[in-house]
Amino acid sequence: GVGNTVWSSAVVLCLFLRSAAGIELLGHSTDGGGRGVADHPSSTCTPSVIELGAGIGLPGLDLARRGAARKVVLTDTREKLLELLELAAAVPPAAVACPVAVGRLDW
Repeated sequence: GVGNTVWSSAVVLCLFLRSAAGIELLGHSTDGGGRGVADHPSSTCTPSVIELGAGIGLPGLDLARRGAARKVVLTDTREKLLELLELAAAVPPAAVACPVAVGRLDW
């Protein structure tokens, strides 16, 4: 299915969110070492992110790993994709800088 694909648009979105414009859009910066909002949890301008139809969740997982969001929620409708997202979200806490949740969302 389409959710099992790494779409070019997902890669472009990740690259954009790492650019100066993307960092400005997110309202903060990270130090490049994967540390960001998780080091400053009281930050009021740091977004929580929900990825609708996440598929394999590349943009959301990239944001979580870099600490560029307060919390990331990955959603999809297909059971197999939700299982894969759960596995990806279950990486050791030291590898991600913010909480990642996975849930079924039929929109």
